[in-house]
Amino acid sequence: MLNSVDVKDMERRLNTANLMDHTKKSLHFSGRFINTHIQKGGHECLRFATLYCYHMAVRKDLTAFEEVNGAFLKGRLRCFEDYKKIAGSPRVQSLKNKTCDYRTFMLSWTYRTFGLTVNAWWQLTLNELSQMQGQFADEMISCYLDKSSLPKIYFSSGSTLEIVSSSLQRKKITAQTLNTLDAFPNPDLHMPMEDALFKNNQRYLLVFIKDDPQPHLYLLKKGEKVEYFLRRKKSSERY
Repeated sequence: MLNSVDVKDMERRLNTANLMDHTKKSLHFSGRFINTHIQKGGHECLRFATLYCYHMAVRKDLTAFEEVNGAFLKGRLRCFEDYKKIAGSPRVQSLKNKTCDYRTFMLSWTYRTFGLTVNAWWQLTLNELSQMQGQFADEMISCYLDKSSLPKIYFSSGSTLEIVSSSLQRKKITAQTLNTLDAFPNPDLHMPMEDALFKNNQRYLLVFIKDDPQPHLYLLKKGEKVEYFLRRKKSSERY
């Protein structure tokens, strides 16, 4: 945000617009840039700005963003609904040289944008995951499932999929060659994946086939890896 906002230019533009309040009185704008140092990386700057603005509006106080910082510092914000716990937090203008964990809050917020009430993807059931794939028209949709990482969805129209064995033998996987993989027998579609699939740190390839409502689950053998080659970006991702 530091390099993307020119506060003085924004101040000039707002004052030039001659905006008025509900009583027809001219509004005068004066601003300054405050670096709260809350974001250490990633792409959540817009969400931090939204959270700050929301809480300042609720408190009717332009310095109320400091309570947001204090809430993160005290560990009050673990999931999205915890935004209700911000009020009354210590006021901290800058988190420079301080550490706070905002990952679970931001991840929870991401889930809410998709209408999901869980706070971790493995709390979903395979049935819930299946219902989400109907909006896509690709012949095959797949993702690598490992509890240690957030799944990424890949479409057959934009990528190719290969399974690499421990001996570095490669096997290209399409909707027509899935029968060469070891299918996971009778997965429970209605139990959270945390309980149904990941009791012993297993890894899976999950595949959806067009016009087939049933998810196809394949247990990866020891040493096997999943590799996606993205056509449009001319790059690859390995798991």
